[in-house]
Amino acid sequence: KIGETGQEVSIYKLDTLFSWLNTLDLLRLDVEGYELRILTGALELLKRTHPKLFIEMHVSLLPNFKDSQYNLLVFLGNLKYTITHCFIGSKDGPVGKPQELLTADFGQSAHLFLE
Repeated sequence: KIGETGQEVSIYKLDTLFSWLNTLDLLRLDVEGYELRILTGALELLKRTHPKLFIEMHVSLLPNFKDSQYNLLVFLGNLKYTITHCFIGSKDGPVGKPQELLTADFGQSAHLFLE
């Protein structure tokens, strides 16, 4: 259920929706703390196509879904992604291999570009 009204919505894994897709150039996520859940549901798609990722990481909202910055970065590192650009507000943020940035300060939210 979502929203104040508790409206029910259907959720589908990207792996299910795009099982036929062999090429994906870019995946953009702005999902208010649900980043790791979406990416977990796209694991096979990510392995198969290794698209560039543009993620708005809502650090402060990840705990709402029992997730954390640490877990998200470990997941991305295991898929061999590198953060090539990071913006926290209007300032540059940390870049590099996610495993090296597990405790980096990304503020409440950051825009990450990964390859």
